[in-house]
Amino acid sequence: MIWGFMVHDQNVTARIEEIGRSVLNCCNRTVRFFAGKGSRMLQCDHYMPPDRYNPIAEGFLRDTGFYYVSQIGVVQCQAALVNALIERWRPETHSFHFPVGECAVTLEDVALIYGLPTNGLPVTGPTLSSYEALEAECLDQFGVAPRQADCRGSFIKLTWFRALKDRLVLVDDIQIQRYVKCHIMLLFGTVMFGDKSGAGVHWKFLPLLRNFAGIIQFSWGSACLAHLYRALCRATRVDCKEIDGPLTLLLAWAWIRLPFLAPIPTTLTTSTMTVALGPALLTSPRTTQHPSVHLIQEPGHPWPTFGYPS
Repeated sequence: MIWGFMVHDQNVTARIEEIGRSVLNCCNRTVRFFAGKGSRMLQCDHYMPPDRYNPIAEGFLRDTGFYYVSQIGVVQCQAALVNALIERWRPETHSFHFPVGECAVTLEDVALIYGLPTNGLPVTGPTLSSYEALEAECLDQFGVAPRQADCRGSFIKLTWFRALKDRLVLVDDIQIQRYVKCHIMLLFGTVMFGDKSGAGVHWKFLPLLRNFAGIIQFSWGSACLAHLYRALCRATRVDCKEIDGPLTLLLAWAWIRLPFLAPIPTTLTTSTMTVALGPALLTSPRTTQHPSVHLIQEPGHPWPTFGYPS
């Protein structure tokens, strides 16, 4: 049975603390083994600075449903915690197995942490590998296309999107929409669907951005959660040496659900994370009282207990 640490009573608190001790012991074993034997401790150290955006585009960014995930800050490498969680992950059930039970990252967590839509159209489509198709899609949406040197197979380098984003002059709606699409692709390549290189993003997402008004109709939160599940399942393989995926989501979930695992910063700029949350977590003493989580709440913008900003 999967349980979500949402009930506040002494029995549940004791169970959560027992899980925390289990994960901490696992972290200690992982660190000792890594230091003593050079183990297969997975790397997860792709530092990605947050991509800022022009305030002129904020309204358009809200219309797409990606405003809140744009507020997520950088999480420094927490390799021991990530490896400890992977040791507890079971691909058969897509959940973490602890001595006292099971738990998992859910769609509610994605909605509350990332603020992404968790219902709507599925994020799916064909995957084409030809440069000609990639070029045509970019010309149609941005008016320019990356050179082959700016691509790695079906992946477009993030540096190309950043350079294009900096060149755009936001004088009309068309330019602003192109700017926001560049920003969304950067989010895909860093916060949501990052690969192991941490340097590119697959162009398969571009066709889903053609209709700017329809971007918010897709269940981006579901796709992000599925990507995290796949990354965790792949990381359990013996021959896996590195993990990708939305590790920010995983770490934020662990720190919020098990706050005593979170690093305690010495200053506000060290090991600090910015998370856009709804009232379900804003009212929780586990988050509001923890120094490692900086909360953002839009005034006059209530969030449902389960769902996404309307």
